[in-house]
Amino acid sequence: RRHRSQPAAGSPCPFAQRAISLPAQETGAPTLSYYPWTGKNAFIANATRSGLVFGAGEGKFALFLDNDLNRGRTDKCDTFDNSFLTTEQDFLIHRVEAFVFALETPY
Repeated sequence: RRHRSQPAAGSPCPFAQRAISLPAQETGAPTLSYYPWTGKNAFIANATRSGLVFGAGEGKFALFLDNDLNRGRTDKCDTFDNSFLTTEQDFLIHRVEAFVFALETPY
């Protein structure tokens, strides 16, 4: 859990999203839900020794990943006004993918 002395970081551009696979008999791409930043708070992202947190409000996080990246938890939060981002509130992590997008600097 985030301590009060540890500020959350981020910009007003982040969002939370949820992709849900359709049953096997269905065809097409998974459904995607998009939750943009609400502006209700600035608790976009935070990293501590206990894990990574995205979104927050009233002690709940849109997404929490433990420090070993083995377990996670999702909840509704004010930052994104999201529903659960996974089908189960508590879940095991099978794979982590990280993406970095950077603007080219003029130097």
